[in-house]
Amino acid sequence: MVHFYSPVEKEKLRRREKASLCAIWAFALTALILCITLCLSTNTANATYHRALTPILSTLFGWAVLLTLNLVYLPAKAEYRHFQRLEGENPAWHHGICSRGKERIHIPKSVDVIPLRLNSGDETLCLQALSRYEKKLPPDESPVRLLCAGKFVLAWEVDS
Repeated sequence: MVHFYSPVEKEKLRRREKASLCAIWAFALTALILCITLCLSTNTANATYHRALTPILSTLFGWAVLLTLNLVYLPAKAEYRHFQRLEGENPAWHHGICSRGKERIHIPKSVDVIPLRLNSGDETLCLQALSRYEKKLPPDESPVRLLCAGKFVLAWEVDS
């Protein structure tokens, strides 16, 4: 059986979220301290140099904050909240032939998912799995058992 969600995975996301938030604060405070230091240490001999260096440092540290925020912190936070929502759901097993959607879907202010269809003969379920688990998903058109909470796949195994 292949599991997608575990307490260990959730804890890793929590640590990554906290570490990236600390990095954001470190970048911001370092930029502030450097700019204040440059402003206070300016005299007539180095004024041109400090006047050029201050906006360059501010811009570089600002980009570091924005990149860390958008590429590390916000995705980790969204996925952590996604894990929390799934913990409150009651999981259920579904059997059938699983096929994947062609493209990823981005849920605004949440996670990227891959659409899945589970055809059990009498009904077709539209399910979703996190896009980062794309390589762990079952092969297309294969008979599987899926453990689902809401519309999200938690685990799968080959159906015999």
